[in-house]
Amino acid sequence: MSLNYKLNHRFQEKDERDYTYSVKMDETHKLEIITKTAKGVTTTTTQTPKTSATFSISNLPSIVNQGKIGSCTANAFYFTVMQQTKNQIPLSRLFLYANCRCLDNTPLNQDNGTYVRTVCNAILNYGVCKETVYPYITTNFANFPPLTSYKNSNQFKKFTYTFLAQNIATMKNCLTTYNVPIVFGFMVYSSFMSNTVSTTGVAPMPNTKTETLEGGHCACIVGYDDTAQRFTCANSWGTSWGNKGYFTIPYTYLTNTSLASDFCFTTFVY
Repeated sequence: MSLNYKLNHRFQEKDERDYTYSVKMDETHKLEIITKTAKGVTTTTTQTPKTSATFSISNLPSIVNQGKIGSCTANAFYFTVMQQTKNQIPLSRLFLYANCRCLDNTPLNQDNGTYVRTVCNAILNYGVCKETVYPYITTNFANFPPLTSYKNSNQFKKFTYTFLAQNIATMKNCLTTYNVPIVFGFMVYSSFMSNTVSTTGVAPMPNTKTETLEGGHCACIVGYDDTAQRFTCANSWGTSWGNKGYFTIPYTYLTNTSLASDFCFTTFVY
């Protein structure tokens, strides 16, 4: 299998203005929630399922394929919005990626990727049209979206985003409480690009001293398995990659601040 996907997810700096969601758990599984959430995002003291539990969010949409451009972040948001709207809003990934590059001051003819926060700000500032209005044709990535796409970009009556603390209790509690994917970015090393991972979907913990850093990527957490100590994630490289488009990744990979960051979930009214 050819693994020529662009790996140019951009990792953002922390911003004190961000809404945050953080959970701590003591030895009795009692949760303490320390959070600065968006209005309308409720917190809960519901316990995360005990050790050795597994969980997967419901209503998972179809896996998409980003193709040969670095639009992984836009593809991840497409996936989470499709899950939350039960496939009613297939947002235009090309529209979103173009507006992100405008906000990042990146020329449209440069395929440099974007940040998670930029995607959220693009939706807040410009909205987003459906893919039926502006289709995902990757050869058009350098074009400015047509005027009709902006006239049809009012898909959300309200849109908020919240960043998560980078610990297992927070991620698991967010999944079980809100039943929505968690968008995140991670450093990709050569082992992730191997034929083994592309056929099994089982990502190893990389050896950062001996492996090559290939770049950054963005995906969605959709479940976890305490027995295996792994998160299940949706990729955007089509269904022929991994386990029908999904992969599992060690807890220790995603809780390592040198390897992963930008954990985010969205809530909206449409």
